[in-house]
Amino acid sequence: MRPTFEDFLDVFPEIELPATLTDSLHHELERENLPFAQAMLLEFVIPSDDGKKDEFTEYMPAFKVTKEKAFVALVYWKASLLCYEYVLVTYNPKGLMIASEVISKVEAVNGIMSESATIITPEWVVYVAEASHKVHEELDPSKAISYSYEVLPNGEIVRYGADGFL
Repeated sequence: MRPTFEDFLDVFPEIELPATLTDSLHHELERENLPFAQAMLLEFVIPSDDGKKDEFTEYMPAFKVTKEKAFVALVYWKASLLCYEYVLVTYNPKGLMIASEVISKVEAVNGIMSESATIITPEWVVYVAEASHKVHEELDPSKAISYSYEVLPNGEIVRYGADGFL
C-alpha cells in the first residue's frame, strides 16, 4: 500500500524551535525514532536526496516543525560510508517538496575529518559552524568557517556565507 504524506509526517516527532544538531544526535534518534518503512523511503525520502547513495545508505527521521502555514519542515539523518548528514526538507501542505539542503554533516575523506554543528532558530535561520582536521588530530575551533541558511516564508531555503562544505 502506498503511504500518504500524512503517514510520512507521522513518523517524525514534532518539536518547537530552536533545535541543535550535533554529531552525536543520531544516537538519540536511533533510540527514540523508528526507521523509515521502505515504501516511505521510496515515495518521500529518496526523491528529496540528491546526494550520493547506495544500498548501504541508511535514513532515520529526526523531527518535524509544522507550525508554519505555507510549509512543513522535516529533518532526517542520512548515514553513508564515512559520512553522516542532517537534511532539512520543506514540503507544501499537500506533500510536494519545496526545497532540500544538507545543513549539518560529519565526513571523513582522505584522512581529513570535516565536522559541523548547526542551530535552527525559531525565526528559521540555520546557523552552521564547520571545521576540518586530520583524523588523528584535535579539532581547532579557530579554523572553523560559518555560514547560514534562511527558510523563507514560502519554504524556499537560501544559503548565505562561505561556499560549500570544506
